[in-house]
Order: sequence, then C-alpha cells, then structure tokens
Amino acid sequence: MSRTSYHLGGANVRSGTHINMGAFSSSVQSYLRSSGYTQKQLADALGLHPKVISRKLNGTDHAQLRHQEIQRTITTLARW
Repeated sequence: MSRTSYHLGGANVRSGTHINMGAFSSSVQSYLRSSGYTQKQLADALGLHPKVISRKLNGTDHAQLRHQEIQRTITTLARW
C-alpha cells in the first residue's frame, strides 16, 4: 500500500501520519502572503468560517485540521 505525500514549504504531510502543525500553519501563512491571497479567501475556498480556519491553523480552543482539510488546503493553494 502506498502513502500519499504532500509538501508545503517545510511541512511534509503523509496520509496516515502526524505532521508538525506549527510548521504547516507557518507554511500556509507564508504561501498566502507570497501569493497575495488572504486567510479569509482560503476559508471561503474550503467552505469554512474565517474564525474556524484561524483557530485550526493556530491550534486555539483545541481546534485541529482534519486530514481531509489539510489535503484540501494543499490542493487549493497549489491551484492558486
């Protein structure tokens, strides 16, 4: 069985494994800044409320991105 692997900045995401959410969040924020998109635009593209994506990316209130949300985030950023 092969694993799906995604790379975003310094974060390496593989299905079935844990990732460093701090590195992932940092990579997402850096990519958004360099590409001219906002966190609100990302939230809209993912169908999430901007406050929800903020909590999940920052790990506040014990919020965490689900595997599918991580995949969709990477796919969305790649399309931009």
